[in-house]
Amino acid sequence: MNLESSRLKAFNSFLFFITLTMYFELFIFFKDLKNIFNGGHRWITADWLINYNFGFVRRGMFGSFFINLPHEYSNILFLIEYVLFFIYLGTLFLFFYVSYQFIGTSTLSIFLLSPVFLKFIFFNQYAGFRKEMLCITTIVLLVAYKKSDRKIFYVLSFLFYVLSVFSSEYGFMLFFPIFFLLLVRNNENVKTNIGFTIMPPLIYLILHIMNSDKYFQKSLELCQSIKKLNPFNYSNYICEGQIHWIGLSSVETINITKSYYDMQYILYYLIMFCVGLIPLVITGWLKKNSIFFTIQSSLLILFFVLATDWGRTLYLFYSIFYVLAITSIDKNININKRLNLFIGGCFLFTNFEYWNPTSFNIFGVNTLQEFINSIFNFNNNFLSILNDIVSKI
Repeated sequence: MNLESSRLKAFNSFLFFITLTMYFELFIFFKDLKNIFNGGHRWITADWLINYNFGFVRRGMFGSFFINLPHEYSNILFLIEYVLFFIYLGTLFLFFYVSYQFIGTSTLSIFLLSPVFLKFIFFNQYAGFRKEMLCITTIVLLVAYKKSDRKIFYVLSFLFYVLSVFSSEYGFMLFFPIFFLLLVRNNENVKTNIGFTIMPPLIYLILHIMNSDKYFQKSLELCQSIKKLNPFNYSNYICEGQIHWIGLSSVETINITKSYYDMQYILYYLIMFCVGLIPLVITGWLKKNSIFFTIQSSLLILFFVLATDWGRTLYLFYSIFYVLAITSIDKNININKRLNLFIGGCFLFTNFEYWNPTSFNIFGVNTLQEFINSIFNFNNNFLSILNDIVSKI
């Protein structure tokens, strides 16, 4: 291993370490939402509580595993928090595993520093611990299966694929990447892989069509049910976000979202889209997979119509591509050192808003402070989480 490769390995290892410290910082924020908002945030916490107690409803699978447990509301939230904590932590370590062979490459650095990848949720805390992370877990597990050929990863990736599709519409962004991994780049077990790819979204769509006219009533019933469970929140606050949103028809949803579509909004996220392209272009991945990228982009347009938080949509869109691109890096391709430093430096100071940006101030030294805080708070964050777990045992 030459000196340059050793330096890159040390630098990328440091980036992974910072990612870990920032993850713990983000989890502390997520965990404290139940105290800040008297029982939970109307968008973030409430989304994980949506369930099937009153029949099939959008986004309901994840919450159905927890809502009927014989525990108090605070303990149900505790279980959800720590199940998510270990799912996401496992995803980070698994991502490190599948990308470790490229840790001595300059191209990995660009991906890790990109403001539309993991860094995005660490600088947009209200965009963290959302259901799109289940989709990223699915892709990382499937890539791990392709790398190791261990069936456990194949089974887990299918289970998370089902969980992603039935817990959030973002799960549909997995269809083409899974098709790409299992059917375009693989000629084995074709029938099994076709079933793997098609069945979850197909079954979901059938159930959705059969039940969509009942969503409004079910959202009201879910609201009352969760309010009864929640001894801290006597208002409708917990119901005014995601629970209310699932009861809206497509027309009502579009009428709300289109109010955000002004030129500044579109231009801001067009810039974010272009910035996300940079690592894919300079590594040559986009050129080799342009058809796949174009097809997946059609889903991106659909989600732009149906959602207001375009930043989160772009974060998931590029995270899927980045995981696929990172694990297929050509070690013989090395970015020019000066270009690498320039792009990495720009990315270091770049941050995009996840929703409703008020200006084009995407550059700022405040990003360095976020990194510093996560490192210096890591010990306290780790001990806080450990004490929290031990106190429940």
